[in-house]
Amino acid sequence: MSTEVIYIEDKAYYKLERARGVREDTEIQFLTVDTSTLPLDLFPGIETFDFEKRSLYDVMRKEYGIYPSIVEISIRPQIIDRRISELFVVDEGMPLLMAEGQVLSEDNLLVELTQVIYSPNVVFKLGTRINTI
Repeated sequence: MSTEVIYIEDKAYYKLERARGVREDTEIQFLTVDTSTLPLDLFPGIETFDFEKRSLYDVMRKEYGIYPSIVEISIRPQIIDRRISELFVVDEGMPLLMAEGQVLSEDNLLVELTQVIYSPNVVFKLGTRINTI
C-alpha cells in the first residue's frame, strides 16, 4: 500500500494505492492493484484512516456523509511495469486488463478517480439478455 498527496490543476488529492488478494496457506495471491484518487476538499483528514482495516467507501459514508453512487469505467489492456509484474508474478511488459474512470456521489459530485489493474488470475463472467421481437 502506498499513499501520497498529489495536485491536479492546483487541486489537492489523496492518492491511495492498494494491492488486493486472497491468502492461500501462508502466501497471498494478489488479484488487483487498486488506485483511488480522492479530492481532499471533500475528504479532509482522510489520510488518517487505516485502509488496510477499513473500507474506503464505508469511511466515505460513515465519516463524511458522502455516498458513492455512479461509476463510469472504461476497460482496456495496459502494458504493466516491473512493480506490477513482480506483484502478480508475470512477465514485465505483459498486457493486462485495466479499468479506469470516476465515481460520483448521489449529488453528482466527483468523489474518486479510480484505476484497477487485474491479474491474469482474475476471471470475468458476463451475461446479458437478448430481446427478441
